[in-house]
Amino acid sequence: MPGELRDRFDETSPLLEWGVLDSVSTATLLGFIRRELRVTVPAAQIDPANFADTRSVAEMVRRLATAAPE
Repeated sequence: MPGELRDRFDETSPLLEWGVLDSVSTATLLGFIRRELRVTVPAAQIDPANFADTRSVAEMVRRLATAAPE
């Protein structure tokens, strides 16, 4: 991420628009979520709205973790 964007980055920064997330980095993020947070993101949830910013990613993970069977 260019320095000028890094300086302005927060939880509402547009990940897709700024190019922070592309297909490869999204796959890496999904692997991290599955491995480290033990939450599997179903294909139906891989939607631009769920990856718009870090806040939306966190809300998606929280929602999926809460809905996951014990």
